[in-house]
Amino acid sequence: MSFTINGQKYDGAKYDFNTHCEFDAMGVNPLMLKANPLPVIRAYLSISSGLSLAESGNELEQHIIKGGKLTEIITTLAKEMNDSAFFTAMTKEMTETESQESPAKTKRAKTTKKNA
Repeated sequence: MSFTINGQKYDGAKYDFNTHCEFDAMGVNPLMLKANPLPVIRAYLSISSGLSLAESGNELEQHIIKGGKLTEIITTLAKEMNDSAFFTAMTKEMTETESQESPAKTKRAKTTKKNA
């Protein structure tokens, strides 16, 4: 899938282990796309285009100033994440780990309340 920023068309990077590590190396959590989209979008443009983070930020800023929308890049990233076997496996593992930890946390919370 591709997206256009400032009239330049980019092929969206596939979301795999290496892409996830690139986000991490940039200090960006791609799972925060909904909660804090701008850093994720800037990092994704950098990964997809080969531009630095600063250059990507400048491109996005100019795109927005000129009336451009971010819908296309967000849709591309979301699709790449949803289509990714790595992302699916990673989020499944995270969900399973959280559900295994939840009963222990709940039990500790109940014990703490009883002792209070």
